[in-house]
Amino acid sequence: MNTALDSTSKPLKLPRSIPFPGARVPVRLVTDAKMIEVAGELVDGLWQSANQTIYLRKAMSPEDREEALYHEMHHAVTDMEWAARVRRGQGLLERVKEVEACSSTSPVLMPKET
Repeated sequence: MNTALDSTSKPLKLPRSIPFPGARVPVRLVTDAKMIEVAGELVDGLWQSANQTIYLRKAMSPEDREEALYHEMHHAVTDMEWAARVRRGQGLLERVKEVEACSSTSPVLMPKET
């Protein structure tokens, strides 16, 4: 089975927008100059929560662009989920406890000190 990042699969055709619950997130392919203007520095991708837009650099290969898109989608989901929790009245303390619980059980997130 080919996964999105297999060398045997075709690169993802970049969508103009991505549907998320309650929002449709635009995906903008931008020049390096525009990325610096938007992000303040040259980065491959950016999730900008203020305008709920994902920005990706044109100068990247299609494979790198696809990887950056997935990375920025993760930021978007995390950000939107956090906003939903705040609207439901869940605050920072609950979120910190969740992160601590995950970190203490995950060797990837919290490796043992040697």
